[in-house]
Amino acid sequence: MEDPGDERLEQRAVIKFLFREGVSGNEIHQRLVKVYKDDALSYSQLREEIKEKRRRKLSRKVLLLHDNAPVHRAKVALAAIQQCGFGQIDHPPYSPDLAPSDYFLFGNLKQHLRGTVFSDDNELKSAVQDYFNSREKNFFFNGLMNLKSRCEKCIEVEGQYI
Repeated sequence: MEDPGDERLEQRAVIKFLFREGVSGNEIHQRLVKVYKDDALSYSQLREEIKEKRRRKLSRKVLLLHDNAPVHRAKVALAAIQQCGFGQIDHPPYSPDLAPSDYFLFGNLKQHLRGTVFSDDNELKSAVQDYFNSREKNFFFNGLMNLKSRCEKCIEVEGQYI
């Protein structure tokens, strides 16, 4: 027989996963009841779990990744970052391979638009907007998640271009 503590932990993992996927609390509860039947967490327990997840999510510090542009190093910019309570990740100089806009965002966009001829700026703007609107929900998140492995790779190759 399974330990009730293990089952609760398992349900919490399911809640965490579905919450991150953007599934509503009501839908999460319906799924839990469908699978765990009478052993499913109550709706009020589920709501408490979700509240806690939101609290933790809000309490995480926002980190900004800046390149070394003078505007990002200006005293007024640094003061604003500190005033907002944000943290800052220093960007190694001459490392465009660590900028998500370079290694992920614009490379994919250029690939998508390659070979297309636009009659004016508005047509181009519309195509770019359509491209971003058509991306899957996790597209941008996944691109940013690659940053950690790219930083590790950069350290591994002692700062050489990756």
